[in-house]
Amino acid sequence: MSLVSEALGSSRFRIVLGVIAAWAGFQLWLTLAAPGKISLELGGTSEKVNVQVDLPFTRAIHCHCSRCRKHSGAFGLTVGHIPRDQFRLLEGEELIRVYDPGGALKAFCVQCGSSLFGGQWPEGDRISVRLGALDGDPQVRPERHSYVDSRAPWDELPNDGLPRYPDAPPADG
Repeated sequence: MSLVSEALGSSRFRIVLGVIAAWAGFQLWLTLAAPGKISLELGGTSEKVNVQVDLPFTRAIHCHCSRCRKHSGAFGLTVGHIPRDQFRLLEGEELIRVYDPGGALKAFCVQCGSSLFGGQWPEGDRISVRLGALDGDPQVRPERHSYVDSRAPWDELPNDGLPRYPDAPPADG
């Protein structure tokens, strides 16, 4: 059974992220092909990274730490957390590089530089998936802002009603 037909026929929602490394142009597009199935593609060659994520995410957060800010080139990262057993790197591991500053690592594609996932990958209990890489609805919304004391001087926090933590949230979060 193909990955697409398995995802479409599954009783569980599936998000399938496919990253195709392009030789030039690196056009990034996401399509919501069916409820719960999201495909991510970059450019157009046969080299690719396929990641399968079984929903639901356990939570989503906005992280404003300096490492996430510098990694993303923006305010930080918005990530969805998922248990390790709901995340599978199906192919293309050779195209993934990891920056591990200690703590949460950052995994990205060597062909296009896209930040894809990280956290405790590959051995930990929880994986962080970059929600900015998804165009479809991951069926989770950010529930807090973390490391707000590390945010850039230009980073104005929105009045979104979400709790704000100066550094790491409480252990249960």
